[in-house]
Amino acid sequence: MTRTAIQESRTSNPVFSTNVMNRLIERRGYADDYSLAPDTVTVAGAALKTTLLAGIVMGIAAAILFTYLPIIQQTRQMPPVLMGLMLTGMIGGLVMALWTIFVPTHSPVTSCIYAGFQGLFVGSVSTLFELMYPSIVVQAVGITFGALFAVLALYGTGIIKVNDTFRAVIIGSMFAILFVYLITLLFGLFSVQVPFLHDMVSLKGGWIAIAFSGFVCVIATLSFALDFQNIVDARDARAPKWFEWYLGFGLLVTMIWLYLEVLRLLAKIRNNQ
Repeated sequence: MTRTAIQESRTSNPVFSTNVMNRLIERRGYADDYSLAPDTVTVAGAALKTTLLAGIVMGIAAAILFTYLPIIQQTRQMPPVLMGLMLTGMIGGLVMALWTIFVPTHSPVTSCIYAGFQGLFVGSVSTLFELMYPSIVVQAVGITFGALFAVLALYGTGIIKVNDTFRAVIIGSMFAILFVYLITLLFGLFSVQVPFLHDMVSLKGGWIAIAFSGFVCVIATLSFALDFQNIVDARDARAPKWFEWYLGFGLLVTMIWLYLEVLRLLAKIRNNQ
């Protein structure tokens, strides 16, 4: 890959931007021999950081699920602490995500804190879904990791190629998805339901909702390819070693997004059976 190609790369993941990559290129220079820069990003290093961050999320989420699900099943009451954990995880995760994005050099610390908050959020949401739809969490986790490794295999073998057309399709689709969610949320604040849009996002919206969630899951899955390309670009740009945490953070964002969308898709399917 040439330096120009790296500078022209684009991504649909909001964690990354061309400006970030350009600054890293200017700072580190560009050499063809990877051995000349042992303190820079490697694919293995980025994979390890991603695994560690995902492990934090899964560990905390599993602890919450196995702690509060039996309590809810026995008492038939929702513990207030669970909703508190969900709100804490959601707000804390958003704050740490913004911090990491705007100050990438802090990512070795902030990405871990972000993973902790997301563990609270994902664990709380998973508990509620598991209560309503038994075994849905195991299915969602399996589908999420299955999609991750499937795209990794397709990307590694060159079947999926990340070019300008691929990026444009993913970015355009993500903006469309964001538009649907924002409009639905905006009208929902005023207790107004737009029939078609509401049907798309509702867990009981029928086959329209299932089709929409399926589309979102496909886009989220294909976004993995862009995350993998980001890792390759950072390696070729000789990004500093700490940037592996930022790359892991970006990939984790996509993983959580896909997992939550898969939960919604499976719930919609069960509601329509």
